Amino acid sequence: MIYPRSGMAYGTDGRLIFTLGGEYLDTEMVGVFRNFEAYDPARDRWYSLPPMNVPRHGFAGGFIGTRFHAVSGQLQSGTGGGGPGSTPAHEAFVFERPAGATASR
Repeated sequence: MIYPRSGMAYGTDGRLIFTLGGEYLDTEMVGVFRNFEAYDPARDRWYSLPPMNVPRHGFAGGFIGTRFHAVSGQLQSGTGGGGPGSTPAHEAFVFERPAGATASR
């Protein structure tokens, strides 16, 4: 992955594996990501995509047709589901193919 993290949402369109959001927590850093990335296993390459508007972790994500949906989540790292710090945010990203994505390794 471009940025290692946990608690992210992920899904596949049958060709690429998409990951977004997540959290990172250690003794020196606590953070929630808004990153959106795609991995192409055939080329062993990661792509950075436009990020989510709301950074979060511990949320649902997946494809319905050509849209990747990101639903709910936690706004702060180290928090559980629901209650303070949760969001009802729902974002949808439309894909025909990964055109315009920037490659990274």
